[in-house]
Amino acid sequence: MDTSIILVFIIFIFLGGFSIVAAAIDLKWFFSTQGAATFVHYLGHKGARIFYCCLGTLLITCGVVGFVIYTPF
Repeated sequence: MDTSIILVFIIFIFLGGFSIVAAAIDLKWFFSTQGAATFVHYLGHKGARIFYCCLGTLLITCGVVGFVIYTPF
């Protein structure tokens, strides 16, 4: 498997974990960034936390499935 593909899967898993942790412990600086503030504006603070938790789960799932599918046994 190409090293760059492995790196992409690792980044997906890392960012997904970070997103879940940020939503779970309610990192104020994370939700005050411009990108997250958009979701806070439209979904409310609690809705944005739920959204980022779901997004993190999706990113981790994509990373793990990518490893499973593209890793030769």
